[in-house]
Amino acid sequence: MPAMKTTFGFFSAFLALFLAFGCGGGPSTKPLEATPEYPTIPTRIVVTDFKDARDYKREAAYITKVPPLTWSKKYEFTHPDDVYAGSIDPMPALFARNLAEALAEGAQFDQVVYAPAGELPPKGEADVLITGTVKASRAHGRAYFYSLVLPLGFQFSDILWYLGFPKTDRRYDLGAEIDVLDYYTGKPLIEPINVDLTTSSKTFLVYASESKFDDLKTKLVTVWNEAVVQMREDLPTGSETAYWAKQRSEGEEYLAYLAREELRNKQGAIQSFQFLSPAEGAIIRQPKTTVRWSAAIPNGLKALDIEVNNRPIATGVRSADMASEATAPKSLPARDVDVDLAMGANVVTARVVDHRDNVVDATLRFTRYPRQLNPVMRHALLIGTGSPEAQTSVEKLETALADPFGGQFEKSSILTHTGGALSKAQLDQAIRDLGLQAKAGELAVIYIAADGKTADMTIGDGVALDTFIKDLDLAMATDEVVLLLDINWDRRDEGKDVMDALGEVPMRWAVSVSSAYPTPAESKRGQRLFAFALADALTNGTQRLTLERMLDTVADAVETESGKKMEPDISGRYDRNVTMAEFE
Repeated sequence: MPAMKTTFGFFSAFLALFLAFGCGGGPSTKPLEATPEYPTIPTRIVVTDFKDARDYKREAAYITKVPPLTWSKKYEFTHPDDVYAGSIDPMPALFARNLAEALAEGAQFDQVVYAPAGELPPKGEADVLITGTVKASRAHGRAYFYSLVLPLGFQFSDILWYLGFPKTDRRYDLGAEIDVLDYYTGKPLIEPINVDLTTSSKTFLVYASESKFDDLKTKLVTVWNEAVVQMREDLPTGSETAYWAKQRSEGEEYLAYLAREELRNKQGAIQSFQFLSPAEGAIIRQPKTTVRWSAAIPNGLKALDIEVNNRPIATGVRSADMASEATAPKSLPARDVDVDLAMGANVVTARVVDHRDNVVDATLRFTRYPRQLNPVMRHALLIGTGSPEAQTSVEKLETALADPFGGQFEKSSILTHTGGALSKAQLDQAIRDLGLQAKAGELAVIYIAADGKTADMTIGDGVALDTFIKDLDLAMATDEVVLLLDINWDRRDEGKDVMDALGEVPMRWAVSVSSAYPTPAESKRGQRLFAFALADALTNGTQRLTLERMLDTVADAVETESGKKMEPDISGRYDRNVTMAEFE
């Protein structure tokens, strides 16, 4: 906690109490008010009853005779609380209440309240506590009667003349020690302040004047004003807000620490719950999996709940075994439970409660993907040139192929090429790169969206279709090849057939073109219609998508959208076990 400087002026200001109370006059007796120069101090103060350490006794009256006159001291008490303005409060409470009123009247602090000793506000609702000890309090009073003493002991008492002295006088004295404490920790913010107050000075024979208890309160206000001014002057200009904000924040941190310690002591030993498998974030491709977990409950297991996707599952722990702390399990070694999984994200949650009502929550998240496709290892070459639609088609197909719920291609295994007209050199380099990746028995998918010329049946920048097929065959080590040609032909020529122009296609390849006859490419949602149908088939199916079914689905979609007949050719004895997507 911050250590408030003792030079805040409380000590030096209250040191001036003797002068202020002993001599009268001095500074204003009205509480200081907040001003632009002295704005409200941002702290909360609570003043509570002072402890009572007074010695109660009554001094005897006495009579002094100096012939021919006699005067009598009628009373002098050390603690008649009833003479303090008729208050029903004992002096320690009265002093605290009046001190709080003096502080609050000038609005020098955010908040000043008085609270009896047994009714203090909760920790955190105040920053500073002012209390202390009343060490001594006195009410001095005298009544003077003057009479003439005659010879032989005769006298006329109380009926003769009065001289011009005060008939009665009264004075109030107070000795106290004021403690200014950090309300959060109870530690002193400054040194204790010794206070010695009196309402009038004593002169020869009589007191200077007759005092009232309000005079004592007025003196208290005067001295407190001096303390507040001194406190402000001792702090650097503009630092008050930061100082008190730090005091409050550190106090709140201290209370939070105490709360944690109290909770820790109440809780005792800490229990734990741990998911052992599968790993957090794991990918699972089966409809079921085994969840393994363990728990340590030193205070005894009171309740255990485990849910998979908000569905409770059996834990194997009987309710009767958890009935009391004495008989409840203290440890649950590794246990297995088989659970059904949903496609996509799955969440397993556990809650453990012990017999001291400590609660521990645990969460495990993993994802179920479809069964692995055949072949597992798959590669792709996606080329889109000549138009914005062709480039967009490549982007959408790449996303569909890399989707773990769709094509299951590793993103690093997909090669793409987009841009202007496709040259033979660019195409040769692309198929060489693909050939280096795809090993024997692995799947290779080639999609080409390019411009074509019907007259010579070339694509891109004059690449002959039959030459392209021969070069591709030489580059590929695998026979599992799917070739998808999405050509934007320059004109329709009923005498030309794309499949004939391809020449001899390897026996195990599957080949599909955007149309059985050259025709302008259709588009949908900024893509080639053929590419749109491919991506849709890979991501929105309802059953296992074999290679043959995928090609048929795409052909039907293009025909429905364009109104043009599309009959994809699939060459030779392609592998009918090849799967393109799983929808479970």
